[in-house]
This record gives sequence, C-alpha cells and structure tokens, in this order.
Amino acid sequence: MTAPDAARRRAWPGCPPDAGLMQHGFASRWARFHTLPDAKRYATTDAEHAEILHRHRTLLTELVGETGRGGGPLTVVTCPWSATARPTPRDTTVAATTPGAVYWRSDDLATEHGFRF
Repeated sequence: MTAPDAARRRAWPGCPPDAGLMQHGFASRWARFHTLPDAKRYATTDAEHAEILHRHRTLLTELVGETGRGGGPLTVVTCPWSATARPTPRDTTVAATTPGAVYWRSDDLATEHGFRF
C-alpha cells in the first residue's frame, strides 16, 4: 500500500476514492469548490481563465495558511481522464506545478455501473 493510499484509508475508512461515495459517507467533511460562477465547468474566455486562477490561488492561500498554523500537510491530487484502462500522461502544465509528484493510482471507471465517457 502506498503512503497516499494509507493516508486516504485513515482519513476515509471503508470508502474508496470516489467523490460521490465520499460526499455521502463523510458529509460533515465534504466540500466542493466551483471554479466558475453558476457552476460552469470550463472556461471559454480569458476573463473566465483569470477567474479560475484567482479562485484557485485564494483557496490554496487559505489552505496553506491553515497548514502553516499547524493544521497538517496539504495533499494535492490531480486527475487526468481517458477512455482507456491505461493511465493518461500528466498534462505538462499540471506537471510543472507539482514537480515532486508521485504516481498514486489508476482507476478504470469504465467498469463502474452507469459510466459514460
């Protein structure tokens, strides 16, 4: 078992790393942060890209501020998606922001009931 998986199992016992299951199983600790107003998922303008960057920086500043006061480590998980069972190479822009990142796991979501890509 990898260190990230052991930490996840301690934090969310009996729950696989599935956002829907975690949201319902640990509702008191669940949070979702929208990157654009009205829960829009993808930026289509320069202004929306700037808003995403602003919101990410604000959130990370708050989280790092908490860890700086003894709140514990901050773990960042990035998730590329594909329609194959093989892991997708990391986006170069994402990789540049987390140069010390380690590969954790790959989940074949195509095996999940109701999955559509």
